[in-house]
Amino acid sequence: MAATIGVGQFGLLLVGMRAGMPAGLTSLVLQMQALFTVLFAVTLLGERLTARRVLGLAIAFGGLALVAYDFGVSGPLGAFALCVAAAAAWGLGNVVQRRAAPPDSLRFMVWVSALSAPPLLLLSLWLEGVPVLVAPLEGWMSLLYVAFVSTLGGFGLWGWLLSRYDASIVAPYTLLVPVFGMSSAALMTGEPLTWLKLLAAVLIVCGVLYAGTTARRRRPSPLQEALPRRG
Repeated sequence: MAATIGVGQFGLLLVGMRAGMPAGLTSLVLQMQALFTVLFAVTLLGERLTARRVLGLAIAFGGLALVAYDFGVSGPLGAFALCVAAAAAWGLGNVVQRRAAPPDSLRFMVWVSALSAPPLLLLSLWLEGVPVLVAPLEGWMSLLYVAFVSTLGGFGLWGWLLSRYDASIVAPYTLLVPVFGMSSAALMTGEPLTWLKLLAAVLIVCGVLYAGTTARRRRPSPLQEALPRRG
């Protein structure tokens, strides 16, 4: 788990952004983890891939394709490949966590974070050299948010969901990340929301909801129940 999500996902993701991948496009590409999670869950855990999930994922990824078209692919090919690899590492980590099924997801993530710190520190020293521990208040606030809110809190809750539901059901909900990212950027930084982005958001939400729910079985009518069964 530490090797997949802690080092693989975050390490490859941050190196890809350092190589020139734009932040908005990065958050979009990283959502390919839902596809990798489903593929790994089917091949490694033997989970059943229904036609409903395939269609829901196809609709959601159609929305992601619209967002990618609207943003425009401006990052270098190598940086893009690193982000795709980060998505694959996240997908594999989801399946590993589903397989492990830790009883305490928050405590589990604390240990994952602790074991991930030394390899990430070595990677940082190799690529960036000795760090300078002087940063503005916004930098320290960002560090605290990433450490305690998004990592421990977010992945702790994520692990709790994976321990109770199929990974192929939980993973598609991360496709909602670009929707929240676009709306937050519009509210906080004034970025415009185009009709293409809104259409993409609708496709993503509808695809996720369709893939994550099950078809309701039709109950027989009282007349059908009263009729004697043949055979």
